[in-house]
Amino acid sequence: MRITMILFTLAVAHATTLTQHHSVRTTTVMDRNVTSSIVRYGTVVAHPERITQITPRFGGFIVDLFVSTRYSKVEKGQPLARIYSPEVLQAKEEMLNSLNYQSVHANSTMLESAQSKLELLGVPRVEIDALIRDKKVTPLTTLYAPMTGSVFDITVEQGAGFEAKKMLFRLIDTQILWVQAKFLASEVAQVIHSDEVIVSIEGLHSYKAHSGVAYPALENNQALTTVRFEVPNHNDTLAINSFVTLTATRNVQARTLPRTALVRRDHKWYVFLATAFKGEYEPKEVRITPLNETYDAVEGLNIGDEVVLEALFLLDSDATLHNLYGTNHD
Repeated sequence: MRITMILFTLAVAHATTLTQHHSVRTTTVMDRNVTSSIVRYGTVVAHPERITQITPRFGGFIVDLFVSTRYSKVEKGQPLARIYSPEVLQAKEEMLNSLNYQSVHANSTMLESAQSKLELLGVPRVEIDALIRDKKVTPLTTLYAPMTGSVFDITVEQGAGFEAKKMLFRLIDTQILWVQAKFLASEVAQVIHSDEVIVSIEGLHSYKAHSGVAYPALENNQALTTVRFEVPNHNDTLAINSFVTLTATRNVQARTLPRTALVRRDHKWYVFLATAFKGEYEPKEVRITPLNETYDAVEGLNIGDEVVLEALFLLDSDATLHNLYGTNHD
């Protein structure tokens, strides 16, 4: 059964208004180059390969704490603390004894063993070299920053004692961070292979993200998976734990229709297809894939088909009245 649009003019004074209000505009189905976008909220987290914990392999006492404030910026090689450790002091004295013995009796094994013990304890190379050069034991040992970054955790205070294997500092290099967001499983491939991913903070900065990777598991009891992106942060304006907007865009060529040409009934999508008779239209079920706020990719239509573009409420009402949805049409 087809629907024929018949426009009635009740009075001359109202003819133009009714004609404009009930006019039927159509659009032609075609392949278009469109930009598909997916927008999600995400969070900023530290890059796990840019986190360093400073955990001495020996116990001791903090004699001088050079960096005592969280989020302080430090450079690679900068002193963090000076420590007195009886264990390290004993190992240094054994090294000195080996050096003195070596100068009289050739015994490289003893010297190598003493030096290896200092290295395994994590004594800085500069102190070992100074001991070999000067043949003098320094009672204190200095902890140096192994990389440039920010001090996110400090677990000791001036004068405090600590045991071996206790984390004293945690450093994070914030020059490259991760932004992670949750997506439907059906969206993951499009997001990872997007042409561009922009991370933005409202009213502040935008950042171009790289290297999208999906976590290999869905969230518990949810059809969602986490996707993370690397984001350069060379100006340090992006902060860990910030909430951001992540926009993944991809340029695609697809058979598309404006969203205004689609009507949803009983969890299905329909268009009103023009027939061979002027002014007659019939509902046709289609499958769609959302692309952006304007266009949807459509399956089930041919290039050149004419469909109603807008003002579908009259056609929708007639199709519902005559029970045309879900039936076959010739």
